Amino acid sequence: MADLRVERGVLDTSVVIDPDVIDSNTLPLQVAVTALTMAELAAGPQAAANPAERARRQGRPQRTEAAFSPLPFAAVAASVNLPPYTSSPPDFASLDGLVEIIVI
Repeated sequence: MADLRVERGVLDTSVVIDPDVIDSNTLPLQVAVTALTMAELAAGPQAAANPAERARRQGRPQRTEAAFSPLPFAAVAASVNLPPYTSSPPDFASLDGLVEIIVI
């Protein structure tokens, strides 16, 4: 059976932070992240409610940076037709009609 997934796309922070609960078959074949996602991941440990959550969040930026070369801006992703994949669609409401938003 042919793989019907989209060829390329950009992962939103909401997707990057929950890799264990996201079915990889819903993601594009080639993925990227933006510099904004990297900044949000870097801020994550400081926003944690307790030390255990802070420790869990601490490794996320390093693992993500090792796996992806961040795009400088989300606009770059849109300009080369890389649809964002998100589990937080309200965050993308202002882009409605400008780019396809893929909700997972």
